[in-house]
Amino acid sequence: MIVKLVISLLLPIAIITLVIGKEIVPITVPTRLGSLPLLLLSVCLALVGRVAAAETLPPPPNEPATVEWNAGQGVLKLRYHGGVILNATLHAEDATGKPVAGVAIQSDPSATTGEKVEQRLKFTLEEAKEGVTVVLRGTVTGSGEAFPAETGSEAQKRFPLVRTSVGMSHSLRNNAVYDRRWDWMLAGPADGTTRIEPAISNKERSASGADASRSVGVPPTSSANATPDSGRVDSNKQPNTFTWESRGAAIELVFRPRFYQKHKELAYFEPWTYQVWKAPVTGYCTWW
Repeated sequence: MIVKLVISLLLPIAIITLVIGKEIVPITVPTRLGSLPLLLLSVCLALVGRVAAAETLPPPPNEPATVEWNAGQGVLKLRYHGGVILNATLHAEDATGKPVAGVAIQSDPSATTGEKVEQRLKFTLEEAKEGVTVVLRGTVTGSGEAFPAETGSEAQKRFPLVRTSVGMSHSLRNNAVYDRRWDWMLAGPADGTTRIEPAISNKERSASGADASRSVGVPPTSSANATPDSGRVDSNKQPNTFTWESRGAAIELVFRPRFYQKHKELAYFEPWTYQVWKAPVTGYCTWW
C-alpha cells in the first residue's frame, strides 16, 4: 500500500523533471515557491511519514480489560492495551467517613463478549452493615485525548441536556472517563456517587516540564510516539490522569472497549489512526 502511494505521489515529479544522462535536472518555476519538484518531494515525504506512523499504531483490542483484584489488600487494577487504566483501592467507611476495619469486600465480575464487549465489576460488602459503605479511590489514566464525561443517569432523565466544556470538565455530574484516542470508556455509579477530577492536563504538564515519557495504552515497542508535526503535542506521550472516587452500598464499574465503533455502531471510526486537529478551524469564534 505504501509503495503504491509513493509511486502515485512521485509520478508528478517524474513528469516535470528532465533526465539528462545520469543527472536529474529539475525544471524550476520562477515563483517564490522555488523548485517545484523539490516542493512536491517534501510534501510526498511528509505524507508518507504520516501514513507509516498511522499504520504502525496497534489498534486497541475489542476485549475486556485484565482485572487484578487483591481482596486481602483491597487493591484493584485494570489493564488494557498495554497499560494500567485504573489503579485503585477499596475499603469500608462508616457514616462519618472513618475506615471500618475487619469488613471484607467481595467482587462480582461479569462480561459480555462478541461485537459489543461490556465488562462489569461489582463490589459489595460480604456482610451488609447499617451505615457502612464501600469506597473506591484511585487514578484513571488515559491518553492525552481522554476526558471526564457523564453517562445517561437519572439526572439526565429528569433534565436532558447536551453539555460542553472549554478544556477539562470539572462537573460534579461526571461519572465516567472516555478515551477518544483508544475509543474506550470506564463508568462508575452516577447521580453524585462518583467524583472525577482531572489530575493534570497536557498543557499544565508541558508548562511544568513534568516527565510524561510513559506511553499509556501503547506497547513500548510501538513507534506511535513519532509525530510528523514537531509543533504538536503527541497525545501518546502525554497521558491524562484523573482522580476517581466512588461510594455506595455497592459500586459497579462498567468498561466498554471500542465504544463508538462498536457500541455506537460507527464502523469506520478508528481514532487511533490519527490525532485530533490541534489548531482552531478559523481564527474567529462567536456565540451567535
